[in-house]
Amino acid sequence: MNKVKDFFKDKKKILIVVFGVIVLILAVLLVMKVLSKDNAKNNLEDTLISMGRDFYENYYYDKTGKNADERKDFLKKFEKQGIKIDLDNLGRYNSNTNKEKLKEFVNPTTEESCNYQNTKAIIYPKGNFGKTDYDIEVILDCGFDTEEEK
Repeated sequence: MNKVKDFFKDKKKILIVVFGVIVLILAVLLVMKVLSKDNAKNNLEDTLISMGRDFYENYYYDKTGKNADERKDFLKKFEKQGIKIDLDNLGRYNSNTNKEKLKEFVNPTTEESCNYQNTKAIIYPKGNFGKTDYDIEVILDCGFDTEEEK
């Protein structure tokens, strides 16, 4: 027992430094894990916004009316409730391009695939109701929320 006390007494400074380095490494690993999860979630949100933008600007907007007045009247109805398009339908639109993007919709931590019906872009037409006058909100159902609850 005395040998152990003597050992720790002689090596006290070294042990404090080693313990500090271990704590620092663990803190850095924890921060990296949190940032990578947030980064993965942000990447999926950005991809979904891009898909929603492409759908709205290059397909949906042009189909909403024959002229600017008809489009404005139609889009005004969706100003508050938004136009909801799920990942399944976004994947069907422009399927050659979006087919590869659909493969990205997996939670990297849990390997859980996103729910294609619950993951969606909501497009809110606004202002002059032009082709680029809108906001997009995204909803991801990929298991990120259940991870945060743990």
